[in-house]
Amino acid sequence: MLNVPAENIYITGSVDALQNWSPDNALILSAANYPIWSITVNLPASSTIEYKYIRKYNGAVTWESDPNNSITTPSSGSYTQNDTWR
Repeated sequence: MLNVPAENIYITGSVDALQNWSPDNALILSAANYPIWSITVNLPASSTIEYKYIRKYNGAVTWESDPNNSITTPSSGSYTQNDTWR
C-alpha cells in the first residue's frame, strides 16, 4: 500500500493512551517529515503494549495486516519505535 500525504495515518492500541483499539478515536500521525509519519505518545512505563496503524481515507478505514505490533516500554525515560506499514 502506498501512503501519500493526502491520506491520514493513525495509531490505536491496547492502552488508554492509544484509545483502546478505537478507530474513531485513534491518534493521527504527522506527515510533516513525509515519507515518515510520526507521533509522540506518553505510554505507561514497564508495560507490554500492542498497537496497529490504520489508514482513514474517503470515509474508509484500513487496518494494518496482522499480527499486532508490540513494544515493551522502559521503566523510565523515552523510547523511539521505527515501523513500516504491513
